[in-house]
Amino acid sequence: MAITFSISVPGKLQLTVGQTVEFDTPLVRTVTKDIIRLQIALELGIPNDKIFMHISKIVGDTVEANEILASKKSTFSSKQISSPRSGTITQIDHETGSVFIETSSESSGVTKSYFEGVVHKINDSDITLDVKSSNQYKLKDVVGDFGGEVVYREELHLADLTEDDLKNKVIFTESVRPGEMVRLDVLGASGTITKEDINEKEGVNSAEVEDKNSWTEVSSTKHTHCIVDKKNATMYLYSL
Repeated sequence: MAITFSISVPGKLQLTVGQTVEFDTPLVRTVTKDIIRLQIALELGIPNDKIFMHISKIVGDTVEANEILASKKSTFSSKQISSPRSGTITQIDHETGSVFIETSSESSGVTKSYFEGVVHKINDSDITLDVKSSNQYKLKDVVGDFGGEVVYREELHLADLTEDDLKNKVIFTESVRPGEMVRLDVLGASGTITKEDINEKEGVNSAEVEDKNSWTEVSSTKHTHCIVDKKNATMYLYSL
């Protein structure tokens, strides 16, 4: 059986088809974008509005690191300007004689997987995961993509949960007292699913079951894992 869900975590996906994914598996590596400015006219010693006569690219073109971008030839000498990094030309400004290049670079920031299973298919930001069995439910007020192992607790017993109890866990509880969401988040819970509306949820992974009549079924699930798809406001309960 397979389930397909979207991820909205920004960055470069690190998964491959056929890969067995665990909670410690790198999911996304952060990609940072920068704009660099090359003062072509100044470096070549030409009028700003003559820049188009000396560059070999147009807006939208890609350029490789160290690729010749502009040149000026004279009877006795020639000068060339190379791009310092790979990227895409976003602007050629004839008023300042500058070329702007958007570059991307992978940083050391890595988001770990919040699900487990075997990757069956990848299509842009959609991932299809092979699982043993699953059920899906519509959600509302979804904050973030998240997932983990399923833990059900009554509100009165939430205070008993420790950091060791919460790692890679999604907490299912009918309601949450003020301040409890933040505590669960600080202790490392992957997220919280509730039946009742959550008043304090800013910055904390959470969602509410859209159909309150389904709560009995949801909270008594035999499935071991959960994935919350923010884009489609859908929760997948699944077993491996």
